[in-house]
Amino acid sequence: MQPRLRAHPDESVAYATVSDPVQHTEGLKGKYTVYRIAYDPPPPTADGAVHTSAALFPYATSCYRRYSDFSWLFDHLHKERPGAIVPPLPEKQQVSRFSESFIEDRRFHLEIFLRRVVCNPELKDTECLLVFLGGGDEEFKKAKKDGKEILSNKKSGLKKWIKEKKTTMKGSMIRSPDDAVFEEVEHYISALEAGLKRVDAQATAMMKRDKDASTSLLEFGLGCDALGHIDDEVNGGEGETAKGIGQTFRVVGKTADALSVLSHDHFQREMSCFHEPLRDHLKMVNAVKVALSKRNNRRITYSTCVNQVDSKKASLHKYRITPGMEAKTYSAESSLARAESAVEVARANYEEVSQRVLREVDRFKKENSVVMHETMLEFARSQKEHSEKMNDAWGSLLPQLESVKVAEFTSSSFAQAAASLMERKHGSSLVSSATKQMQEMGMPSYPPPVEPAGNNTNGLESSMLNGAVRYRDLLPEE
Repeated sequence: MQPRLRAHPDESVAYATVSDPVQHTEGLKGKYTVYRIAYDPPPPTADGAVHTSAALFPYATSCYRRYSDFSWLFDHLHKERPGAIVPPLPEKQQVSRFSESFIEDRRFHLEIFLRRVVCNPELKDTECLLVFLGGGDEEFKKAKKDGKEILSNKKSGLKKWIKEKKTTMKGSMIRSPDDAVFEEVEHYISALEAGLKRVDAQATAMMKRDKDASTSLLEFGLGCDALGHIDDEVNGGEGETAKGIGQTFRVVGKTADALSVLSHDHFQREMSCFHEPLRDHLKMVNAVKVALSKRNNRRITYSTCVNQVDSKKASLHKYRITPGMEAKTYSAESSLARAESAVEVARANYEEVSQRVLREVDRFKKENSVVMHETMLEFARSQKEHSEKMNDAWGSLLPQLESVKVAEFTSSSFAQAAASLMERKHGSSLVSSATKQMQEMGMPSYPPPVEPAGNNTNGLESSMLNGAVRYRDLLPEE
């Protein structure tokens, strides 16, 4: 389930899509993924008017771009429209970059990024966006190359950065009538960010609780099922036909399994419809802070230019009152003229960015109200539906448990089983004793005869032989 990220107004530009990810290999640099970018605006209405958000191109376009191209667009939107709220890009990932789930998740978030840019009135007519969507491969490569050349020739900007840093450290910043408004905006954004972070932290804790509950219910159900099997083995029952406490354990175990599934589904829904939108909104708040920082940078630049004009005026006055400094006076006048011209440009940029930031913050507040209302409404709805499903599951369990007749429980007696074993053992021991006696009985023998009366010469020998020699009866003639 994909998260519901700021459904308004992104759904109004469903004709801007990112699809069909394909992996490519670029020599030693390794693999990368390209996406098909399609921009197909709706046709004109019956009166011939074109939808306002479709004014970017009157025709359908398509191209293939990779993640680094989206990153290029992100950077150039900031440069071309400072003060505009540029939506965030999906975060990079170092491992599993080519897994199916990661590629699909990145594709989804890149599409959200593109739709937000297209529907933003401050960004939709930027030159970089036009090149990104409608430019061919060669034109787009040239635009990226030109941007790199501009970035490589920035050594002259080092002195400017040092001067602006000095202006910031000295605190000699120009005050404008709308500074109080921007201070209020910054306070609002800071408070909003702090509140969202607190809600996000608690939402994370709640989702962890629901996930743990799902796991615990699953283990609980397995334990009950095991107890049911143990009771069946002891009492000789089998499955549903058994009558005993095992029947209760089986019913409770099945309910626990169903509750585990419900808790897991609820966790997934919370992640998709509540936690992800909260994280996304925090990123949008950070985008607002970046827009405010762009305005502050223009303010520093303007203040630096004003300070330079004041410094050059002081130098020019010094040269004018000093004899023999005519040449330096002329050079100082030219430098002052250039500085005054730079002040006008910096002031215009500062005012333009300030007004753009105010428009963007107003738009953000309006959309924020709608989005957060939808998010909280979905959160409350999910909690209600989950509670009802859990209550229904427990409610359906109670009649099943109440219908079980405890008086009819059948259970074998361990004492009776022991007595039966003892009886069987005693009977078997008697039989064994008789059998042993029969086996030990020898052949039947007659009692030994009386020794002859006159033959007592060797009494010892006769006594020894009596037990081993068998005498016959005396014959009559003897």
